[in-house]
Amino acid sequence: MARLTRSDWPVLALVAVGAVLRIATSVAYHPAMAFLQDSFDYLGDARQLQPGVVRPLGYPLFLRALSPAGQLQVVPIVQHLLGLGAGVALYAVLRRLGVRPWLAGMGAAPVLLDGYQIYLEHFVMAETLFTALIVAGVVLLLWSERPGAAACAAAGAVLAGAALTRSVGLLLLPAALAFLVARRVGPHRLAAAAGTALAVIGAYATWFHATHGAAGLQAYSGYFLAGRVQPFADCDRLRPPPDEEPLCDARPVVERPSADWYVWNPEAPLRRLDGSRVVDRNAVAGRFARRVIRQQPTDYLRVVASDAARYFSPGRRTEHPDFPVAAWQFRTDFSPDPWRPVEPPSDPYVGGWTSPGPSVSNGVTVAAYGFDLEQARPALRGSTAATLARYQRYGYTAGPVLLAGVLLGLLAGAGRLTDPRQRRLRHAGGLLAASGVAVLVGPAATSVFDFRYLLPALVLLPPAGAIGLTLLLDRRSARAAHE
Repeated sequence: MARLTRSDWPVLALVAVGAVLRIATSVAYHPAMAFLQDSFDYLGDARQLQPGVVRPLGYPLFLRALSPAGQLQVVPIVQHLLGLGAGVALYAVLRRLGVRPWLAGMGAAPVLLDGYQIYLEHFVMAETLFTALIVAGVVLLLWSERPGAAACAAAGAVLAGAALTRSVGLLLLPAALAFLVARRVGPHRLAAAAGTALAVIGAYATWFHATHGAAGLQAYSGYFLAGRVQPFADCDRLRPPPDEEPLCDARPVVERPSADWYVWNPEAPLRRLDGSRVVDRNAVAGRFARRVIRQQPTDYLRVVASDAARYFSPGRRTEHPDFPVAAWQFRTDFSPDPWRPVEPPSDPYVGGWTSPGPSVSNGVTVAAYGFDLEQARPALRGSTAATLARYQRYGYTAGPVLLAGVLLGLLAGAGRLTDPRQRRLRHAGGLLAASGVAVLVGPAATSVFDFRYLLPALVLLPPAGAIGLTLLLDRRSARAAHE
């Protein structure tokens, strides 16, 4: 988009409102929000600068790059700018594709205005960086009718970076390569995208092997998958080998806790595994999980489908034993808690697990430590936070909107299309819709249900819907012209 026209100016209003909401969030919470354990783990990995056990190093590298500023509040500020930038970039690429201004604005509005998105940008958490990398990859792929070799290579590298920020990003790479095949970019450009992505991921996996003794992006995928299946695993039918027996839960299925409990709680069966190295315990957990899935595929698919479908429900509600959605709603009170570790344990999820004190609801609090674990002065301004909480009650992207994005993105371009522009729109809508489904189904299949995992879909499914509506409107206009 070379310049704004009169019809493009309304998007500036969306950006302005989004900026005001982000400024208010920065005023309400100082210096940032922290999700206890996860945020400390990220900060610890940023200090050590070596591949993490639980998650890849992408976000800790981002924190390390910001650490020379010396003040933790620079993290949410940069993340808020990334959120605004993501909205502007999506609007620009949609306009570049020929989407009408009002539809392009609708496609960009969720990431600009969604209250959950804005609140998560204020956390020391990887979601915002992951989302920004997805947008960068999408823009590189969609900006030109057929992306050149440099754009393909850059897209592969950026999407590999997304996978090194959150492992579910690996699922975006097949969708990107399928898009390039559909666009008939040729083998050299396809190889540039695939080769760059494989080089980045392979280099990291090699580094991880040198550090932990096994190739991979992290050494916790077996734990996550075991936690996914333990709520319904039937060990009487399964008869696991001795090294997997500790993972069996003798309680009836109706009395078992959530998948999240099995992954993190110090009393969970996963803590009873033998083995001196986390990679070995992770391997045992992974074998057990795959054994359960082979033995009980219907139960597994039912759980995955049920949790994935919840992302498309009208509201944001959770019930016991789900991880509470309240963790991602603007907090309106703050009582400093005595749980203030001098520094995070080197492996907080495996070597030990410390429960936050009673005043830290859902393990979420205002950050009390900075980059070098120096004491901060956490502050919460209750009146501003309460205003943001009232906004968030209605200011979020409803699940049916995301479902409409999936259906429009995948189905609106169905049938025979002779117009090259319409084929380009069909391929773009398919890429966005398929990627959006992947980032929602991936965690439901391999980990736990958490509304936090919905947020990356905000930059994929609404734009897919805008593209699908454009195709439908173009077809209606073409029919009218022939009548």
